[in-house]
Amino acid sequence: MANKPSLKPKKVNHARKSEWKVEIPESLSPTGRRFFFSTKEEAQLFARQQTSALRLYGIQGGGILPPLVQEQASRALEAIKPFGVPLTRVVADWIEKHQLEQKSIRFEEAMDLFIANRQRSPSYHASLRCQGKRQIWRSSKDIGSEKGGDC
Repeated sequence: MANKPSLKPKKVNHARKSEWKVEIPESLSPTGRRFFFSTKEEAQLFARQQTSALRLYGIQGGGILPPLVQEQASRALEAIKPFGVPLTRVVADWIEKHQLEQKSIRFEEAMDLFIANRQRSPSYHASLRCQGKRQIWRSSKDIGSEKGGDC
């Protein structure tokens, strides 16, 4: 069983000034956090509040996911609820789309590869390049404001 994190206040000295610090470890927050208080009583009150919130979270969430991840998952489930799709399916679709995007190359790169492997006249290559740009422009108006770019 994992050790229970301690949220006890600690006294620290900063530039001629004593303060009380409560540290929340990374296991309980995404980055870990520090809170400073001018009195020990304030620090103890805050630590008690955080401890009770931790206990409540542990009872409700089973301690499986950190609070931030649990909240994100809850929001994601609410967002896809109207569509009746499981979260695992949405994640799988996103991963597949992302992998396909990583495999694709830009038109200019594809055209350069094609030209490098074909021995044709420069005017033929220029004509192909312009035809391709016009076709892309027709199928996706947001690529550029000019028809065919520099053709």
